[in-house]
Amino acid sequence: MKTHKIVMLAAAISAATLLPSLALAAKSPVTGEWQVKQAFINTESERTLNYQFNDDRLVGRFLSVTDKGISTSLPGGSNCQSPTIKENGSTLNAWVAATQSIPEKDAAKTYELGLDGKAKAQVENITCASGNFSNGDPGADASFAVVNKSVLLNWTDGTILLLAPVDKNSKPKASFDCAKAASAPEKAICSDRELASLDNSVARSYRSFRQEAVKVGNKDLDKQLQSQQKAWLSQRNSCNADTECLKKSMNDRLETLAHSLDGV
Repeated sequence: MKTHKIVMLAAAISAATLLPSLALAAKSPVTGEWQVKQAFINTESERTLNYQFNDDRLVGRFLSVTDKGISTSLPGGSNCQSPTIKENGSTLNAWVAATQSIPEKDAAKTYELGLDGKAKAQVENITCASGNFSNGDPGADASFAVVNKSVLLNWTDGTILLLAPVDKNSKPKASFDCAKAASAPEKAICSDRELASLDNSVARSYRSFRQEAVKVGNKDLDKQLQSQQKAWLSQRNSCNADTECLKKSMNDRLETLAHSLDGV
């Protein structure tokens, strides 16, 4: 009987130890479903960055944060399991400096965040019990900063993402009129929020690089982009209604478009 009581007491202590982290995760302002609204980069970086300001590979992607794990459609993904959250107060400048390894003075201005660097920030540092947060990097844990109503997240390659809560009642909106969707790929895109967002990103990126080609007077590049887009659409349509195939096709297209001006 005495042994039984000791076991029961140990179990109670163990449960009490675990409860704070679970409760904290539930109360955390970063718990929920998010979509990337903007992507910021270090404007004073002396190296070539993989991502650019409001990079279409990042803007529009989704992030889910729960006490069970973190998942995302951002490049590289995340397999962070059973995350624990540690909360502390800071300033926006201090958070940017700490996460990006740059001087604290005017750190927010360096990223052109459009927010007061001296503003108070509620910092939510997340550690994964198993797996990793971003891009398969075992040393990469998540760090969020909540400044007023803005939620920021540090991502790979020195990027900072501005997140917006997902409106679960909203319908997916593609780059084309979903009321006129006829093919299997179009109908699949119009029925899935992530696919619709990727479709918008590809369309936006394609327009942007075509405009840049025209701006620099490179007619050959413009023709090449049009030809490649036509070929890609044929390949994408071969996915029919296969969601994973469509995701991969559009993510691959975004990566190809991102390097359209390399060497130009």
